[in-house]
Amino acid sequence: MLSRHAPYSGFIPRGQRTQRAGGGTSLGFSVQPVDFQKLPKFSVASTSPAEAFKENWRSLVSPAFWLIAPFAVAYVRFLKFDVR
Repeated sequence: MLSRHAPYSGFIPRGQRTQRAGGGTSLGFSVQPVDFQKLPKFSVASTSPAEAFKENWRSLVSPAFWLIAPFAVAYVRFLKFDVR
């Protein structure tokens, strides 16, 4: 019988598909307890802005290029038609 406080706490359902007579299917679940002491601990380490830029400079330069390049191409094409 399920507890009314936390019926599914500590369990991970694993699906199992079975076929019924007549072509239908049903989905049944079996559960296994989870040992929370064996799970890896989550921690966040702070980084300096210089270190973050050093690790991600390509991701920052790429959007800058794709924002500037269309305007540069448009400006160069416009110079052909400038009739001052």
